[in-house]
Amino acid sequence: MFKPLDNLESLLLHSTDLIDLPRNLLTNFRKLRKLNLHDNSIHTLDHSSEIFGNMTSLKFLDLSSNLISIMNKTSLPSTLLNSLEQINLEANPFSCTCDQKWFLEWIKQTKTTNIMHSFSTVMLIENGENVFLRKMEKDEGIKLCIHQRDFDIGKPITRNIDKYLQKSWKVVVVMSNNFAKSEWCQWEVDVVQERRRRQGKGVFLLIMLKTINSKHMTSPLRTLLESTPHIRYQTGVGENLFWRAAVKCLKKPLGHPPVAVL
Repeated sequence: MFKPLDNLESLLLHSTDLIDLPRNLLTNFRKLRKLNLHDNSIHTLDHSSEIFGNMTSLKFLDLSSNLISIMNKTSLPSTLLNSLEQINLEANPFSCTCDQKWFLEWIKQTKTTNIMHSFSTVMLIENGENVFLRKMEKDEGIKLCIHQRDFDIGKPITRNIDKYLQKSWKVVVVMSNNFAKSEWCQWEVDVVQERRRRQGKGVFLLIMLKTINSKHMTSPLRTLLESTPHIRYQTGVGENLFWRAAVKCLKKPLGHPPVAVL
């Protein structure tokens, strides 16, 4: 279908539910300058040399809002990296691991414009406190996903939850009586529990904002609290300790022991 389009300069494949790019897809596009792959489900850029070939015409590459967790030396061919003028990797669930070191060094040295507003995306369950949002996004550069701001308008809430849980590296659960009374919040946690079984306790940051009254305590909530280390929000003397623990937990690679401050 694409083979005759050898004069194509712009290709828009955003929001098409792509999970991978076919090999040799772009090798005939010698004049392609702009490729938009925004809002797909691309997990990896394996075989990128076979996908992009020796392409040197591409100047603008948009990979924002995908599921890419690692960018290393083999993620994109060097010929492409040298020719790009702009690359957008915003809103990908990047892991804070040593595998990213090469890419971070490349960002510092290259003249290519890089759009990476955050290094990791974190989904916040429960109507996040404004203080927490400001602290994490403004001071720490950790992008949060919250339903009232980031969910897709007009789409079913279950689809939004599933989509943005996939795109998030970790999940913050803020526990309070309002949380305990919300059926949607508890349903979200049930969904995340399956992810925790696959990836370990490190995918959660559980914050106790306010002690839950016994009349709101359900069996699933009790199981969650008993099985997951949590940190308790504090003001005054213990506030700095709380913020250090929260930031450390969110930036810690998956699989490492969780942080608990009770």
